Amino acid sequence: MATLTASSFHSKVVTNAPPGLNAIYATFNAGNSTVSQGDVILLAKIPARCKVIEFIEDHTSPASVAAAFDFGLPAADLGANSVGATSAIATALAKGTVNRANVTKRLPIQVNSTANDREYSIVKALYKSVTGTVSTVIRATIIIEPNNDQDVG
Repeated sequence: MATLTASSFHSKVVTNAPPGLNAIYATFNAGNSTVSQGDVILLAKIPARCKVIEFIEDHTSPASVAAAFDFGLPAADLGANSVGATSAIATALAKGTVNRANVTKRLPIQVNSTANDREYSIVKALYKSVTGTVSTVIRATIIIEPNNDQDVG
């Protein structure tokens, strides 16, 4: 079990998200590296006290591998909304299609990352398939909205 990082993960966290909907984009490309069962991919940082409104993703892998991923947030950042940290957003999403998490009825999710003295939470992908694979690519768009009752910045 390895922890991998999307190229966009190290981007600066938006600590003062403007009112309304905001998009965060994440891209992961494994290239020739093998992604194995149980590997975690850090995709994006979500500002504290925001709601995840929508999660849209698609991923690819070689035709011989039915790569499936769970997407979620750390359990400590979910509070009462927790439905399983690694699958809080979506579970067992199949490759080769655009997956939208709002159809799972799990969104919106309030991110409560201030309990950990951080200004952000982390959206993670967990590789669920038994067969390891190379050439995995994940593209995700995370739509967030600042909590109107609290200062986000």
